[in-house]
Amino acid sequence: MRRRAASRSAGTAARVFVSLLVLAGAAAAGAEAATLRVLPGEPLPTHAVGDELVLTAGRHTGPWQIDVPDVTLRAEPGATLDGGGVGSALTLAAPGIRVVGLHVVGVGPDGDLYAPDAAFRLEHCHGCRLEGVRAGAPGDGVSAALWIEASDDVRVVGLHAFGSGVGPGATTFEAPDLVLERVRLEGFLDGMYLERSDGLRVLDAVLLGSVRYGVHLMFNRGALLERVRAADGGVGSAVMYGRGTELREVVFEGHTGPMAFGLLVQEERDVRIEGATLRGNTIGLLAVAAPGLVLTGADVDANGFGAVLQRLPAAFDARDADLDTTLSIEASRFRRNAFDLALDDDGADVALRGNAYDRAPPLDLDGDGTLDAPFVVGTSLGALAARVPDVSLLAFGPAMVLWEAFESRVPGVRFGLLVDPSPRAGASEPSERATLTWLLALLPAAGAAWALRPTWAPAAGRGEGGA
Repeated sequence: MRRRAASRSAGTAARVFVSLLVLAGAAAAGAEAATLRVLPGEPLPTHAVGDELVLTAGRHTGPWQIDVPDVTLRAEPGATLDGGGVGSALTLAAPGIRVVGLHVVGVGPDGDLYAPDAAFRLEHCHGCRLEGVRAGAPGDGVSAALWIEASDDVRVVGLHAFGSGVGPGATTFEAPDLVLERVRLEGFLDGMYLERSDGLRVLDAVLLGSVRYGVHLMFNRGALLERVRAADGGVGSAVMYGRGTELREVVFEGHTGPMAFGLLVQEERDVRIEGATLRGNTIGLLAVAAPGLVLTGADVDANGFGAVLQRLPAAFDARDADLDTTLSIEASRFRRNAFDLALDDDGADVALRGNAYDRAPPLDLDGDGTLDAPFVVGTSLGALAARVPDVSLLAFGPAMVLWEAFESRVPGVRFGLLVDPSPRAGASEPSERATLTWLLALLPAAGAAWALRPTWAPAAGRGEGGA
């Protein structure tokens, strides 16, 4: 942000500000709102508080800036604003502005994460609304779709944008109570980078093919992500350095690579994740210094690691002696993972309750839905692979599958740091990995039976011509 020269006293500045407010109020009271139709090729017309600007079908030449409060910019079907490839295409810099149905192209090339060239730039745009807007097109993406800064109570409902891969789909800074609803962002550097925007809500969003993060939250309090899907990105999604984030019915899938994850929670307190799907990632959930994290009702499916957990650093313990450091995983389902859970810190404080595992022996004699014995979730190979990722290449080798089957059934060699005392029955149909485990576990018994087979043979039957 640029600094203003302090050439006038504070009292003079205050008097000028009040005078401007009075003049603006008088002008608004003395004039009726007008509807102004804008034809393709015409410049943005002079407008007043409360006016409605209607863009007729065709290509309109920008970039444009609206800095008058309570103006509505409505695009008829087929109307497009072309920013000319320089800077942000449409800048909104006053409270209460509403944009409806506009398609924006021709955004500048700068993809700076914090100050990109964007299709829609909102600054000091308190209470502004974007409804049913679009940016870019397949094969002709924009640097950024949405840049919001220093704007309270912004609501974006219905945004579909295509990115060029150099900047964020949506980036925000100090945008409290922001709502992003029915948003689809494809091919951006980060699908969303949302910073210092307390109380933000992201609802019914789809983030596809992000070069880096799908969703990236930083320094937020009380954020809510509900029915959000981030898929096939380069790294994954991250919630970092905040407090009280809730994620409900979210899907993080298809993030593969040496350090890829579905969801990273790092140095974030009191995160609650309900009904998540973590599927097809190198790591489904990576929790690093996440005190009070609760994962409940999740489907953790076909990942390398279902979850990798670390304890708090000493800095957290020193600041807050009463901090609840427990990470809880409850009523979730683990299936088809190379490793369900792993610790890369033996001091992690983890509580497992009522989860279902496709590797657990399905013994439920009383039929109450809870298995009859606790289940040891962690394995020695999983613990080692969490620290030395290259070891995970051995995960599906016959020797390691046989060792894990042996380890899970012999108490004296169990790796017992992660134990679910009340595992649920019915993880799902047995997975390929579980079936292979059971088959290889039977090999020693089959070998012993073969070695101890009877050495005698029955007498040959007599033929018709025998004696």
